[in-house]
Amino acid sequence: MLTADKKIRGKSEGQEEGNSDAYSIDGQKRGTIAFFCAEYGIDDRLPIYAGGLGILAGDFIIEASRNGTPFVALGLFYKLGFSTYPKQPSDDIEKDPTTAGFNLLRNEKGERVEVSLKIKDRIVCLKVWENNYEGSRVFLLDSDVETNSVEDRRITEHLYPENFDQRMVQQIVLGIGGVKLLAIIGIKPGVYHLNEGHTSFAALGLALDYMRLHNETVLLNAIKKVSPYVVGTKHTILAGAGIFFTKDQCEKYLAGFLSQYGVAFEEFFKLGVEDIDLQIFSTTRFLIRVSSLSNGVSKIHSVYEKETYPENKNMIAITNGVSQSRWSAKGLDGEVDSKLLWDIHKSCKNELIDWVAEETGKRLNKDALTIVWARRMAVYKQPLSLFDDTERLAAILSDAKRPMQIIIAGEAYTGDSEGVSVLEQMSVFIKEKRFNNIAYISDYNISVAKRLVRGADVWLNTPIKGKEASGTSGMKSALNGVIQCSVEDGWIEEVRDNAAIFVLDQHKTSADFYNILENKISSEYYERDGDNFPVLWAERMKSTRDIVLKSFLAERMFGEYMDLMYFPTTATKMKL
Repeated sequence: MLTADKKIRGKSEGQEEGNSDAYSIDGQKRGTIAFFCAEYGIDDRLPIYAGGLGILAGDFIIEASRNGTPFVALGLFYKLGFSTYPKQPSDDIEKDPTTAGFNLLRNEKGERVEVSLKIKDRIVCLKVWENNYEGSRVFLLDSDVETNSVEDRRITEHLYPENFDQRMVQQIVLGIGGVKLLAIIGIKPGVYHLNEGHTSFAALGLALDYMRLHNETVLLNAIKKVSPYVVGTKHTILAGAGIFFTKDQCEKYLAGFLSQYGVAFEEFFKLGVEDIDLQIFSTTRFLIRVSSLSNGVSKIHSVYEKETYPENKNMIAITNGVSQSRWSAKGLDGEVDSKLLWDIHKSCKNELIDWVAEETGKRLNKDALTIVWARRMAVYKQPLSLFDDTERLAAILSDAKRPMQIIIAGEAYTGDSEGVSVLEQMSVFIKEKRFNNIAYISDYNISVAKRLVRGADVWLNTPIKGKEASGTSGMKSALNGVIQCSVEDGWIEEVRDNAAIFVLDQHKTSADFYNILENKISSEYYERDGDNFPVLWAERMKSTRDIVLKSFLAERMFGEYMDLMYFPTTATKMKL
């Protein structure tokens, strides 16, 4: 059932048919990797991502292509993208996937490929957008089809909609619809990589397909048969990574669908129930239970997962990595000495300061130490910790001999009232005259991220320890020699003993940040030789960059997924 096929039948407009989706490693035939994710941060012209999960998915695609691995990615096309606060002028403009190189998928006869799903008492049709990123194919399902009702055409309108029913249907469309699409176009993967609970229904789709083809009558037996081909990744310890719904809510959308395969609703429901409440179904619990292997995205993340959810006792750690070609500044392709690194950095910083002035009207100082805090606005990320002692912060930043400034970037999800409140409180501080050396960037996207990770002097990260699963934005900035100042969480926990890193005390984050900034960071940054070159600081930059080059590139990450999750040897499985 799950062996590799000889031909990919579906092709998009203007594209040739693909080659076989089978390949060999060490003489063993392996099938294509099917990567399921709710969001993809590939291109600013296609803003169908909310944050780090989508950006990482983009890096996965890039690395799979660079590695030459047969790889297909499945997601949804959200024509209105992700709703954020503050609202951006482009939020209400419908996105056009063709501007990012996507075309409608068509069969050999030139007919539009469509996927049909029964949802409740109706049939929902889905069209498919496809792009080929140097060998890695990306498929996006879209419910905006003429034959659908107005309600159903809006199923894939927004990423992570606030409406529960819409989000539930989205997960059915992505998981079960994604599996059906692969069958329609003749791709039979060797591995299904499901990212977070949002995608867990792909495993259900596989099991139901197995039951249909093999006359199996017991869902659990089918799950056991397909499980060896399913691996799952948890990217955060937070509950929002999946969705929780009551038994009645679950039955409303899935009971009729399951009955087509002779599956009793109760048989399915028990596979995702929460131990603490047998009336609640968790898509994340379901994901872990149906995956043959599962992983967290840093060592400490896996530890916290096992402590929080004992059922995840076999979860392994594969720490995230970042794409060097995507995030490095021009000129930082290989080994560079500290002098060249500093010169490239200064150029990037000057460009960043000029750009900030254009975007915000605030003219920052190109010679001042520049700290960047950039990520989604959420309570656990603690952006307000910067302002715990406003008098001290103002005094530190306005030091005439060692001036400093801060750039803050990020948006809040409109459905996160606490995140919106955090941003509103922070905006009040930033507008104060004494903080004219703090700039805020509201429209945080891929292009903005590239400017920030290349032009910052210091990258600040202030999460509640245990909540930041990985922290890839820090890796991207460190790849460009940007100094890290962070709570010991995510990837930073793995390099906490490296002298190049400034580690913040999780119990007194704000006070420690002020102390380190005032007594260590600023003094080293402003210590210059006769040529105005910061010898010690530049060496710290080089050491920081070397950390990422050695251990935190996407190349290493993808290789570990290949060896430990996708195609582990028998010996590796025994070790795991």
